[in-house]
Amino acid sequence: MDGLPAPGAHTRRGVAMNNVGRLEPCPCGSGRRFKHCHGALGATDVETVEIPPAQLENRIREHALESFELQRQQGRTRPIISTVVDGSRHVFVGNRVFRGPWTTFTTFLIDYFKDTFGIDWGNRQLTLPVHARHPVLQWMDALHEQVAKHRGSNDRHVFSVPDVGCLRAIRNLAYDLFLIEHRIRPDQGQRAFDDLLDRLRDPDRFDAARHEARVAAMLLRAGFSVLWEDDAAPDRASHRGGFTATYPTTGRPFRIDWAVGEHKHGGDALALGDVLAASLQQPVPLERVVVLDLNHADAPGVRKEDWQSRAVEQLHALEQDRSYADLPAALVVLLNAPDRHALDELIPDPGMVVEGFRMDRFRVGDRVALAREDDRAIEMERLLQSLGEYGFVPVTFDGSVAGLDESRRLLFGEFYELHEASGVLEEAIVDDGECHAIGFVRTEAGNLRALRVALSDQEMWAWRRQPESFFGILHRPDRRARKPLDLYEFLYAIYRSAPKDKLLALMTDQPDTERLRAMDQAHLAKLYCFRVAAEIGNSPDSPEMPAWLRHLLPLQRDDTDSAPE
Repeated sequence: MDGLPAPGAHTRRGVAMNNVGRLEPCPCGSGRRFKHCHGALGATDVETVEIPPAQLENRIREHALESFELQRQQGRTRPIISTVVDGSRHVFVGNRVFRGPWTTFTTFLIDYFKDTFGIDWGNRQLTLPVHARHPVLQWMDALHEQVAKHRGSNDRHVFSVPDVGCLRAIRNLAYDLFLIEHRIRPDQGQRAFDDLLDRLRDPDRFDAARHEARVAAMLLRAGFSVLWEDDAAPDRASHRGGFTATYPTTGRPFRIDWAVGEHKHGGDALALGDVLAASLQQPVPLERVVVLDLNHADAPGVRKEDWQSRAVEQLHALEQDRSYADLPAALVVLLNAPDRHALDELIPDPGMVVEGFRMDRFRVGDRVALAREDDRAIEMERLLQSLGEYGFVPVTFDGSVAGLDESRRLLFGEFYELHEASGVLEEAIVDDGECHAIGFVRTEAGNLRALRVALSDQEMWAWRRQPESFFGILHRPDRRARKPLDLYEFLYAIYRSAPKDKLLALMTDQPDTERLRAMDQAHLAKLYCFRVAAEIGNSPDSPEMPAWLRHLLPLQRDDTDSAPE
């Protein structure tokens, strides 16, 4: 275009420098000749800025926290790509761009779900009787009823809907499709995705296609690449299929087989032998993983007693059954997704079973050993992590933690005012049972003071979701304290090696200071941690409150203004 310098031209303050003579004054205004300024060999317009070490360390820590929160929410797959332009949210999914007023990723998913299935297709479904409509239309009908029920006369844009079956079913399928489309491979991914959508729109093939999408999304979230093979097209009659998944870091491929059980109400949903045999009958020179959906209307673990143990027992029995002697070794994942069978009910997490079939690894009780194995276990470790995270759909576009009020948040390294004291927050834990955080503040005098902060339901949800980053920096994940003993162990991990003189300085107001001075460091550290834990935990065995503990007053917070529903 006119007015732009030629490619590769040096520019400074809007002036093209490619035609400046080397003996002429430099256009930058320095007063030096061009050859001694921006025309010098290796000259650059990059300005070097010296950053103080503390500021640089903080920025590195912030970047690590942001990266952790993003990966914890979105997995090891391609992150959500989104930006706001002129007040409108733009979301990039595969080869498509969506634009709308969405403030959260979950609200975007509802519109993405409708658009991906097809607005015209949905309108045609609405002309059918309710009982004859496609399952996803029945989900949408149930969701609209829930919205109307809980909105009531409330005209606010933000209100809460319980996490009932219809909402979970829509949200999880929408996110699975998003993950797949977002990772489409140009050579064959689009064709496979279109074929998956065709089968999802077919009521007779819907259950199988739904499970296929779930398994593919689990693999993608774990960091695998997924290849749909022509010879691995889903078996329409038995509701099973498969594909190849490769872990990019190691380059090791795996054969992934999936299958869906027959939909049952009541009865035994764990007839695994025939389904497992059908999934493993095709010989493949790869390590095998089989993911089976029980497709049971009941929620295992709630209405069925200990279904996980029964499943493991049945798998072990199959290993001894001569009828299945020719089946290859495989990692077997059993799960159940009853959401679509109970649209208006709150469904607890039904859990899952992960067990090795004809394998020495991945046996019940062998999870610790798994973590100690060589690098052959890294792919399955990533998959197991993804399985555990399944169902947690990101709320935000950028990986930030939803449900936190930054103005009320406890953050390590921040300065807090207490009653008659102030200091920097050094440690903190969350009491899961009492729904509050206990923070430990180091005062300017070097003493440790405690504060107790009530946490809202949204803050507790955020902590349970990401305990490692809840207090603003990456920290040890075990931050809970259900009992005084838990609090004692937490404190002892910090002070077990503290010098004796430091411990005595923290207990100068104790009534038995002479006895404390006579103790060795090990006993003194334990007693200090016990007394702090006993008082903060309100233990009935707590000694009389000494003067130095009377100042450990809670940080007062105004909880009168309710958070958005």
